[in-house]
Amino acid sequence: MLDNYKAGFWKHDPVLDCIMTRGRAVDGETVIGPQQWRHSPSFEMLHEWGFAHNMGGPLWCGPRIVGVLFTATTESDAPYTVRSRQRMDMLCRAGSLALTNMTNAGEFDTHRDAIRVPEPAAAPAATLSASLPPRSADVAIRVCRGQTNKEIARDMGISDQTVKEHVANLCRRFGVHNRTELAACLLSTSARQ
Repeated sequence: MLDNYKAGFWKHDPVLDCIMTRGRAVDGETVIGPQQWRHSPSFEMLHEWGFAHNMGGPLWCGPRIVGVLFTATTESDAPYTVRSRQRMDMLCRAGSLALTNMTNAGEFDTHRDAIRVPEPAAAPAATLSASLPPRSADVAIRVCRGQTNKEIARDMGISDQTVKEHVANLCRRFGVHNRTELAACLLSTSARQ
């Protein structure tokens, strides 16, 4: 399962996007929606490995999210509840406190010891997908990640020029002047939702 995730699923994981944006525990069915959950790529990947529902929460060290704690259940008729998310938040706060204390004591260096995985979309994919055409939403997510046009083009299998056109169209659509303002606008929009 981790190999599938590392191979690229993390780039399109709405649960991870939501965790990174909201900074708190969420579950897949709530993020994607109960009606769409069983038809989502997230569910399909979990189902392939014998799971039915997933949930995750952030691990903080100071002001930064340095990791994510995930869990999954095999109970297909028992989605995570509000109480489950509250417990996950509490577990993540405890883990975050331990990481912070270890870092402050010099036992753990979040820059040196952490596994390097590129940061997921800062704006949740689900939010952008609802308001933008799919390719524009993909470009917008990658702009929020801080990727260059060349990196976006390579990831999406399109030309640099096509990415440039998508960015220009997004800037016009959101009334901003450049990609930095675009990312700020998208992030503030997603944080309000």
